[in-house]
Amino acid sequence: MSKERLELILQMLDTKKNQWFGGPSAAGSLRNMSSELALWKPDGMKHCTWELALHIAYWEYAVRRMLENGPKGGFPRAPSNWPAIPADSSDEIWKADRKLVKQERDALINTVRAFDEKRLEAQASGNSKYSYSEILIGIAQHTVYHTGQILLLKKSGKHALPT
Repeated sequence: MSKERLELILQMLDTKKNQWFGGPSAAGSLRNMSSELALWKPDGMKHCTWELALHIAYWEYAVRRMLENGPKGGFPRAPSNWPAIPADSSDEIWKADRKLVKQERDALINTVRAFDEKRLEAQASGNSKYSYSEILIGIAQHTVYHTGQILLLKKSGKHALPT
């Protein structure tokens, strides 16, 4: 059963295909998006697409490090949970951050592929009250949730920004 559960988790994390609900992956939702659109947010919205993208990348990094029992720290942007938008918010820097989102997802998938399925129901490291299985399902849900927000911002922003 553990091997099947691990395969199901890998299907949820796979960025090579559209998600089961027909939507793109987090990285896919950022394709062809300008830095201007990534910075846009409607009044009352707390986070823009760029912030959401870095937040997704950070938590996928954090889960990967937990699976690897690796040291904390080392994510290239700060502060960790909601990394700040760089002072230089050019299209070039945005492209690098989009690449970071994809790299962190790919690194997480590679770590999950190498993960010993016998450990899935064990308590996750780092004083977690959750099993590795719960953490992995949770990160998939977390990413889908924020990807939905990104898609709504993208659609709304295209209509709100001057052309």
